[in-house]
Amino acid sequence: MALHHFVKLIDIVNEVTHCVSVDKECLTKAGPDGPRHLTYHRIIVVICAFFGLIGFLLGVAFVVEMVNHKSADKNFGKNLIAPLAFLVAGLIFGISLCCSLAPSSFLKGPIGGKWVQFIRADTLLTARITYLLITMAFFSFFALVARGVWREFHQTIPPGF
Repeated sequence: MALHHFVKLIDIVNEVTHCVSVDKECLTKAGPDGPRHLTYHRIIVVICAFFGLIGFLLGVAFVVEMVNHKSADKNFGKNLIAPLAFLVAGLIFGISLCCSLAPSSFLKGPIGGKWVQFIRADTLLTARITYLLITMAFFSFFALVARGVWREFHQTIPPGF
């Protein structure tokens, strides 16, 4: 079962790498807005890579913590795909954050259209709503985790510290 999830995660990473590449045909189709759209595209790629790296590092930290934990022996194979799963989550968060804020002219164009097709949206409105919901879900999750960590941290501090 873990192998099936691993293959699905690899498929998602392959789709993202397809969106990252920009050929000269797309650039010429963009016309005079091509250089500006290419700049937007590069910003999305850099931010996506940044959040992907953060996700991967969190996944590695998760695996290290699970290895140190006694009950990790039962699910060791499943725990090994955590870095890839966190990487994909980081990539999707970066894409959704950038594409929810990107100009409509970029997302309607041939370069930005790849990012709309990535989530298989039919219209720009559907893509914006989807990207916005994904971004809000990630922010909500991280806010809840941060709140839990904050509470745990303040409960473990001895009084008078």
